[in-house]
Amino acid sequence: MTLLLGISTILASLVIGAVGALLQSGPSRVLRALVNGFVVVFRNTPPLVQILSRRPRPYGALARALGRPDPAAARDELARDAANTVLAEKGEVFAPEDDA
Repeated sequence: MTLLLGISTILASLVIGAVGALLQSGPSRVLRALVNGFVVVFRNTPPLVQILSRRPRPYGALARALGRPDPAAARDELARDAANTVLAEKGEVFAPEDDA
């Protein structure tokens, strides 16, 4: 699986690079400017920032990287606690989640 991912990534980057090189040497100033802007953004952005910006919840990834709690996870935990409290007040029997 890792080998397949590596090969497909290399092939995709070769295609993107070749298309970018062709567009950068083409006659259109607009396309040259777009390709140049794309290259400048990726060259000047640190890899960790690029990785964290592609996560579904970038703040959550950044918070974990900084050792802080994820606000979405904390919100979910509070909602579960509130639901368990309501069940307990009604006298309904509920089982805590099994962590095993």
